[in-house]
Amino acid sequence: MKNSLLSKLRLDLQEARKIRSISTVLFKKLCQSGRDFKQSEISEFSKLLPTQIKEFFHKNIRSGKNFFIVDGLEVNEERLGPTPEHWTNRRLPYSNLLQFEHCIISALCGVPGGYDTNQGGHVVTDIFPMKGYQGYQQSFGSKAELVFHTEDAFDAGRASYLSLMCLRNPDRIPTTVFPINLVSLPSKVKDELFQQQFSLQIDDPHTGIIDQLESNSIRLIHNDVQKKYKIALLEGSYASPSIRIDPVNIDVSGLSLSAQRAFGILCEKISESKIEIFMKPGQLLFVNNKKVPHGRGGFTARYDGMDRWLTRVLLFDQVKNPVFKLRKE
Repeated sequence: MKNSLLSKLRLDLQEARKIRSISTVLFKKLCQSGRDFKQSEISEFSKLLPTQIKEFFHKNIRSGKNFFIVDGLEVNEERLGPTPEHWTNRRLPYSNLLQFEHCIISALCGVPGGYDTNQGGHVVTDIFPMKGYQGYQQSFGSKAELVFHTEDAFDAGRASYLSLMCLRNPDRIPTTVFPINLVSLPSKVKDELFQQQFSLQIDDPHTGIIDQLESNSIRLIHNDVQKKYKIALLEGSYASPSIRIDPVNIDVSGLSLSAQRAFGILCEKISESKIEIFMKPGQLLFVNNKKVPHGRGGFTARYDGMDRWLTRVLLFDQVKNPVFKLRKE
């Protein structure tokens, strides 16, 4: 079964409480300090976590596991508060604590970071349905299936891993991962996919807020990636390639028939590898963003404060926008 590819760590009650205790103490310091925590501090905090969880991350990353789950964290439904209507909405202190805990645990897998152009540069970003975005191919969509993609494929320095924490999912909406065997692709197909010939446009989450922002740095980022430019869909070595894919924003018109065919075969093979993961509150899913595309099943949003709510942390090899900023309470 495909699900046999999934590695999972189930925290016992004592371990989960220890993580929560560490997170709570550090979170109170953050609130009292009145400043953002730097990445170096977040990395140091992660070293305080229980040995078992640190060993689990080390083992999975070292052995090449491209997606895995940590389970057993506590999410108190009553203290969480309603699913926000917008990512700028104020939060209850408890939901801020959970986002901070998510960030600390994620730091075991890389350097947490974000983009100025996505949700105000927050390192921990939200995933929930927003009115008016039902058909959009982004975190706030709902009715339309979120097509498989690697996160921020436009960026050569994109995250190596991403982590998702489930806060609420009463309708069992699946998160999808696509662990395609890239090595098994035919040589002629790989030859085409390794060519820097595919036009990629930056995706909506980065362009959709630009008119609302005045930061010159944000506008410079936007101007740099707004244009279409050529990328290869496979990178690295033939023996162990990385993937860069976002089919909704890739234009293959004008390419040779063999290149178009290679793109079609790649998309077909990715679709065939789909695994659905029905995340539960307190679960964290980690995905290798350079090996495994991900997506989400379509659903009908409630807009009643009980919609699916995940948080996301991008994990880089190098520092990118490296501060943890509190959401407004």
